[in-house]
Amino acid sequence: MGQTHGTKSAKRSLGKAIQRGAIVATLLSTPAFGATDVWLFYGWGPNGWSSGIDQIARKVRHLRGVNEVHVTDYRNTQLAYDSIVSAHHSDPHRSFALVGYSCGGNSTLSVGGAMAHNNITAHVIALQPSIWCGRYPTTANMRYFQDTWSYGTLGLGSYMPEGPPAGYTTFIARPNPHGAADTDPLYQRDAVYAVGAVADPARRAALERHLARTAPYVDRQDATVIWRRE
Repeated sequence: MGQTHGTKSAKRSLGKAIQRGAIVATLLSTPAFGATDVWLFYGWGPNGWSSGIDQIARKVRHLRGVNEVHVTDYRNTQLAYDSIVSAHHSDPHRSFALVGYSCGGNSTLSVGGAMAHNNITAHVIALQPSIWCGRYPTTANMRYFQDTWSYGTLGLGSYMPEGPPAGYTTFIARPNPHGAADTDPLYQRDAVYAVGAVADPARRAALERHLARTAPYVDRQDATVIWRRE
């Protein structure tokens, strides 16, 4: 009886994992696959304080399916938006991934939300977005939103946006100090795996495996949102 019960529990756990992976895979898919442009935003302060963004940029630049990689100040939201709209008009099949740390995470939400005005799909990946840098909501044009956050940062890295639901949202709680989040290996892998899944359909399963391995505890889940933690 014990072995039978254990087998059934294992099957249920495996089934849930497969289901979560299937949901993420479906919602990251696009009708036609084009090259992916990646925009990365530094956090508040001198750019050197966000050196992890440069490290992430170097890593995603070599991923299959990635076209252009841009790194900019968190305040350059208009520049990013205008460039994305222009790129979309020149190639409607191009996809866009926005990655930001701290205030730069808030910038990804700002730009991603503005892209809705031109019916452009956004994939938004935020690393410890701040409650002090603008409370931008998620929007329906965000096919995927991922937020790696920490509650022990006095709000500097704990913003969890609400709003019209994105296609799918993944919240990942990792208890890192705010100043070290951008250079933390797991934070960086969260971003790199997510960009890889956007740029290359074959890497979607790798994103789900990474999250299941490094943030295995699921506190809550519904049809469009999952709350994970280490």
